Amino acid sequence: MLISTQLDTLGDLLRTNKETMITRGVASVRSPVCNLRQFSTIVTHDSFTEAVVDEFRKEYGIFTPAQVVNETDDLKSIEYIQKGMGELPSWDWAYGQTPEFTYTVHRTFDWGKA
Repeated sequence: MLISTQLDTLGDLLRTNKETMITRGVASVRSPVCNLRQFSTIVTHDSFTEAVVDEFRKEYGIFTPAQVVNETDDLKSIEYIQKGMGELPSWDWAYGQTPEFTYTVHRTFDWGKA
């Protein structure tokens, strides 16, 4: 969710030069994007997070208090957290699931093109 993002910068970062990037994945569909601050000047990350948690609780009938999890040594002793922490830095998680693509780089130097 975008709360107060510089949308012009975001657009520049997300656009690709079609001539240099050839993908084998499903093409993205462009959608309108806006900041939540356009609709409410008082929205914050915390208020947004709280609203999402409240709606999740309503949708799934969960009425127990949310538990905030911080990275501590105690949590590292829980098996499924250890498994997740071990998986995230792996090559397979970071790159093994990436769709195939070809990226070509062109650059002009004083002495010529590369």
